[in-house]
Amino acid sequence: MKNIYTLLIFCLFTSCYTYRSVADQKEIEEKTTDSPRKRPQRPEMAAVAASDNSVMQNQAQKSQLQNATAAGKVKSDPVSPKKTTKILSIKDKLEPAKIYKIKVADKRYKVQVDQWESDSLVVHPVHKPEKKMKFHKNQIEEDAILEKRFSQPISDILTVTAYAGIAVLIAVLAF
Repeated sequence: MKNIYTLLIFCLFTSCYTYRSVADQKEIEEKTTDSPRKRPQRPEMAAVAASDNSVMQNQAQKSQLQNATAAGKVKSDPVSPKKTTKILSIKDKLEPAKIYKIKVADKRYKVQVDQWESDSLVVHPVHKPEKKMKFHKNQIEEDAILEKRFSQPISDILTVTAYAGIAVLIAVLAF
């Protein structure tokens, strides 16, 4: 019985939200949008059908280029994957109406961003919209900015744990 209470308390106090670095999240989004094996959505399917002719032309040009390189007419470099490094400014990292953990003057704050007023960030602590704070962009440590994000793996783990707990409870009550 003690284990059931421990499991219930664990599930009640565990959140599906985690704080992740903003730069890490932007890199992940870029990688997922550049993947060539992305399943097309319905609006994209119409665009794919409309652009079939251009795709065929591109393939024909590539085959001509390969034939020319095989004949030794054109020198080409081996194809290397694209590496795009995007340096985000602090204004790009901190977007309005999102929740962040920021570090200002060696002190951590959980805040919701309200707006940018020139070089100052106007925020309020989470769940306290009446208390406004203002920080200059030079006061905020860019490396210590963490964004609150929904974590699908943690959500899945909690769901499976809850279902397993319900199944065990039913099994115990049935016998």
